[in-house]
Amino acid sequence: MLSKREDFQRVLNGRQVDFFVLQNSEMSVGLTNYGCRLVNIIVKGKDGKPVDVEIGYKTLDGYLSTDNCFGAIIGRYANRIYKGDLKIDGITYTLPINNGINCLHGGVGFDKKVFQVVAQSENSIQLALTDEDGSNGFPGTVEAKVTYTLTGKTLEMKFEATTDKKTVINMANHSYLNMNGSGNIDGHVLQIQSDEYLPLTPEFVPTGESVKVAEDKIFDFNEEKKIGQDIHKEHEQLKLASGYDHCYVLKKQKCGECGFAAKLVGDVSGIVLKVYTTQPGVQLYTDNFMPENFEIRTAVCLETQNYPDSPHHEEFPSVVLAPGAKYEHKCIYSFE
Repeated sequence: MLSKREDFQRVLNGRQVDFFVLQNSEMSVGLTNYGCRLVNIIVKGKDGKPVDVEIGYKTLDGYLSTDNCFGAIIGRYANRIYKGDLKIDGITYTLPINNGINCLHGGVGFDKKVFQVVAQSENSIQLALTDEDGSNGFPGTVEAKVTYTLTGKTLEMKFEATTDKKTVINMANHSYLNMNGSGNIDGHVLQIQSDEYLPLTPEFVPTGESVKVAEDKIFDFNEEKKIGQDIHKEHEQLKLASGYDHCYVLKKQKCGECGFAAKLVGDVSGIVLKVYTTQPGVQLYTDNFMPENFEIRTAVCLETQNYPDSPHHEEFPSVVLAPGAKYEHKCIYSFE
């Protein structure tokens, strides 16, 4: 439901920005339609005290002051596209370069747009965005929707999109998570249900190969281990990304079904987060770079998504969306 918070009420580009709260006796979720972003997720720790596990700003001005994607919906394309070069059916589209030589998160993407609230109830809210043909160089007008639903200690995120022209779509939520509410995340315990990860080139895009984590134990999170156990060790990939910033190939699920992706445990709070998704990958990012007023390693991102730079790799799952088809995926946060 709408919450009257003056620090989030503003008109941007002719659209009203507001703050909304979903809550029950177990937890609460605060979000804004600017970037369709999660602002706070408040759950109780093992001692019964409330903890905000969503790292970010407390005012709209904070989010407007940074290019960081704290808690936002990423689109049209989460992660990187090499050199901003996109080819669909032999036609080349030029995307903005905003991260080294690459296009990251679709340029000035969904995280910088004001979504429209199209439906809401006490425990659910649906927000929509029309992304016009040619926006950031992408073809097709995309009608995107995101639905947040809170049930008990579970937050479900549903992503939907259609297009009037062939395009690519890869939506994700970019929450920065800290199960203790603050402090370094090296002590957080992490598990990722994956046997392979995608190594990076020096340009921060996948090489096109996958590496078995059983043969590269620093990247193996099949068994629970602390994030800090291996992150400071000498490893070419860790040095390249200044930590973990890699896509893990999730174990295959039946089409459309949510499968277990990851588990994150706060070493101080005892809060447990389990992540489920219909997507084929999860990007592990250990907060290697942060804006001013934030320390590195104070959050971890578990971004459920398709693989980075998929348009340049036929061997990766397709991200092409055609007219008449519907993009639909889910990500679920389940707290214990």
